[in-house]
Amino acid sequence: MIHMNKNGELTVFPNISSYPSQIVPTCDRSDLMQQFFIAETETLMKVHWDDKLKNNDHYDFLFSAKRHDLKLVTCNDIKVLHNKKICQDKVAPELMESYLEVRAARWLNLTSYVFSKWNISLLYDETGKTIQIDKQTGAPVINPVQRVVVDPAHPNRAYFEQAILDHYNNKNPGWYSIRSKPNSRKTYIVYKQLNRCMYWLGGKLDTEYDRHASFPNKNQLISFEFHHINSSCSTAEDFWMMKKFGKLHKRHVYLITAVSNDAVHMDRLLSFVNNQTNRQHVTFVVVDMGKDTDKYDLSKHTTLVDTKYLYLGGPFSRSIGLKKGFDYAKELAESRQQKDAIGFSIDTSIIIPNNFSDIIRSHVRCGLSSFAPVCYKHKDPGGYWVTTGYGMIGACFDDYAAIGGWDTRWGYKWGAEDVDIMNRMQKHLPLTVRTKENNFEHKHSGTTRNKNEVYYKNKNLYDGDLPVTPLTTKLNDTTMSDRLFKWAQPKMRYHIPLTHHQIFVTHNPVSGKKIYDIRYFNSKKEEYYAVVESLL
Repeated sequence: MIHMNKNGELTVFPNISSYPSQIVPTCDRSDLMQQFFIAETETLMKVHWDDKLKNNDHYDFLFSAKRHDLKLVTCNDIKVLHNKKICQDKVAPELMESYLEVRAARWLNLTSYVFSKWNISLLYDETGKTIQIDKQTGAPVINPVQRVVVDPAHPNRAYFEQAILDHYNNKNPGWYSIRSKPNSRKTYIVYKQLNRCMYWLGGKLDTEYDRHASFPNKNQLISFEFHHINSSCSTAEDFWMMKKFGKLHKRHVYLITAVSNDAVHMDRLLSFVNNQTNRQHVTFVVVDMGKDTDKYDLSKHTTLVDTKYLYLGGPFSRSIGLKKGFDYAKELAESRQQKDAIGFSIDTSIIIPNNFSDIIRSHVRCGLSSFAPVCYKHKDPGGYWVTTGYGMIGACFDDYAAIGGWDTRWGYKWGAEDVDIMNRMQKHLPLTVRTKENNFEHKHSGTTRNKNEVYYKNKNLYDGDLPVTPLTTKLNDTTMSDRLFKWAQPKMRYHIPLTHHQIFVTHNPVSGKKIYDIRYFNSKKEEYYAVVESLL
């Protein structure tokens, strides 16, 4: 990507494409590419090569193409082999040396002309060199980038370690998430600051799997080399793109659970559901797959929310039970004319906060996002956040139907149904919100598994790729938050005062780029959102 700010500072960002091409869906838009490309002659005639340039012509032509809004795309599935060594081996060494000297001198002599032509005051090239023109001599001044070793005492050591972990974890399934081993002598980090927004990072990081102490673990020394974006750099606004904005209306939430012979946990879950705020907009759907002699008796309990009970009978199957519950809830919502109603799957062993249905409404947006919160699981010693499971997931019923819903092929065995629905949901919706929610906990006594021994003893093996679902975090950088709030609000075109609320950050699992989920309130405490993606 090529970018020039209002001060005439031109920055070349290596290995950064702007966004997927609408012309060629399998390719990405780009500004800078190699000298080999394909184009129609008529198109190229609009953007001429500069006859004065016997060098520097590459940058000049592509910069001109960008100014003429020529849409360039680069495709990973098209490869071109350029083996210049074959040609160079046929040239006498002294001639090759002379050629390179002439080429380098010509490049320097023509730099002033290119800078003047495009009003460039400073160039950050793709290798990190800075180039500017000396005002007295008119000659280019080149400053090479310096490599910096990040020792344990370096003030940004923690920042770079986290950047490396994020780079790895945001591109891999949660099962393979890693954490760094503190104060390891094996860790070696080097960086080069290529420009104001980009670092090159290289070295090795001593890691282990990010797992609870009760699970098996192993050390791994990972080697890394990649470009890291400082998303709070001074020109960050130039790379933000508004994806969608809207108002969050009061929508009906259906909490749906499949239960079997588990009155203890059902009693507890029902009490939490009864305590939900805005419970007039909540329906609790219970699908009972227990024995006929062990049905859950709702008549013994006070229900403060609209509660529906369906008895299917055994044997127990989570995917079949949830399929029945979601299909029933969807039909019920349609009969009640509840527009954009939401279905959320929940296990009986889950503890939820009193405002949980409001949290679901906030994060589920039809055609845009699903919500798969991360729960905290109690397990000796201590506990851990379960980043590898997707059993509790919510979406608009229209989006749920579009992917085919819960798949009953997983039948009467434990597991894989959550991975399967997450994979399909990610292909359908551009955003999955994965926040760690306080007081959203998994706590069970083991009775459910004891009473459904056959189901939990036989496990499904998922036959596809595991989903990559980066965690969603709150943006705590107040300066960065302020800039995003002020940038996005005028573009939302709402002519009413909006108060800044909070911002959630999720990485796009394909491109690795950040998605900012910005929230506002109006004077009536109604919530608005703007989804902004960074092109860097």
